[in-house]
Amino acid sequence: MKQEAKNLLIRHIVIAAVAWTAAAVVFMSLASSGVILGILAGLMCAGVPFAWKWLSGIFISLSIYTLVIKLVLSIFLGWIALPIVIVKDIYCVVTAA
Repeated sequence: MKQEAKNLLIRHIVIAAVAWTAAAVVFMSLASSGVILGILAGLMCAGVPFAWKWLSGIFISLSIYTLVIKLVLSIFLGWIALPIVIVKDIYCVVTAA
């Protein structure tokens, strides 16, 4: 049980790190902006996979409009979703027997 919780925590950290890195690289190369703006944009996008998963229970993606709305909401809710998911995973690792 504890090993499963550790694996889930590691998987979530890797997903967040990959999303952060990919978004930072894209924003730095496309926008010709500085490193700081790229890192901040990457931080905004790091929680998108977790917020997208949360919103999948609410929105049924039937059209391009709902996908766009879901993406915009995921960007903003990612700031909330990422810390909650990581703290929840850490709690599961600590309390697992």
